[in-house]
Amino acid sequence: MLRFPGFIDICTEIGKGCWKAVTRQAVRSGYTALLAAPMSTEVCSEKRDAARMMAEPEADSFCDYAKIALITPENIRTIDEWAAEVPAALADFSVIESAGSFAQMNLLSRLFNRWPAEKPICVRGTENQIGSAIFMAQVHGRKVHVCSVTTRAEIEMVDEAKRSGLPVTCDTHPLNLLFGRDAQNGSGFPVRLGTEDDRQALWKYFGDIDCFSSAGYSHPGGEAGEALRIMLPLLFSMKKSQMLTDEDILRRCCVNPARIFGIRPDPSTVVEAEDPAGSRPYIRTVTLRGSLIYSADAPDADRPGGASAIKGYSV
Repeated sequence: MLRFPGFIDICTEIGKGCWKAVTRQAVRSGYTALLAAPMSTEVCSEKRDAARMMAEPEADSFCDYAKIALITPENIRTIDEWAAEVPAALADFSVIESAGSFAQMNLLSRLFNRWPAEKPICVRGTENQIGSAIFMAQVHGRKVHVCSVTTRAEIEMVDEAKRSGLPVTCDTHPLNLLFGRDAQNGSGFPVRLGTEDDRQALWKYFGDIDCFSSAGYSHPGGEAGEALRIMLPLLFSMKKSQMLTDEDILRRCCVNPARIFGIRPDPSTVVEAEDPAGSRPYIRTVTLRGSLIYSADAPDADRPGGASAIKGYSV
């Protein structure tokens, strides 16, 4: 039996109206905290917008939760006023793709100037855009987290930054460690894959990968929460194949996400899991801050455990 303080997922993709289903599945998959990637329509321009954005999670979450702030040209002027409401900012270059490279870099520069130094800035973009963000992290002394690292160039940039002493961290989906693009055989695949050379580079610099994340998982016809449901069986399978150890998993799913995003683990939050034979569930029980909220012996009994919002360094 493996006991751990609950997994933390970074940039979880949760559509509107899906919080109850996704967070229920998260608990059944061993996750006790989710940091959700905001949708392009969820832009905070004022502090009251942050409260409105959190209305659904507050009402429907079975585990602890937060939404990372999406930064746009429209809200960059007021981030000082509502930054305390969120644990991190997200600079997603695909959202501002039409703005042009100069406007993108101007937005990034303003973000690094205004965002609180103690909170990380998450970056999602091309290799050049990631490189620009890492450079600005050096200039401004800010923490940067690179989301969904896939290619050799991306992981090598992270490695160089770490060796230079910069506060740069990153995550990847475990499937990127298992498959290269050639594995698709012309069919669709649930995550964006790099080449076989990229896959080998991720293993070469495995020590630089701080977190495992479900971000980017998309399976046609998949149920809400499927991205989280597959994670523990996938990680246990890699452990059984001696690709990962218990420490590898716990460090990248519990310890490092908590450290990077300032989540203080509660000693009374405990997940009990096992690698079962046959079709038995991997998760046996989940206790959130002292309250039993899931048991495999009674899987249909919903037990909301007093889920709380994650605001910066307050949990």
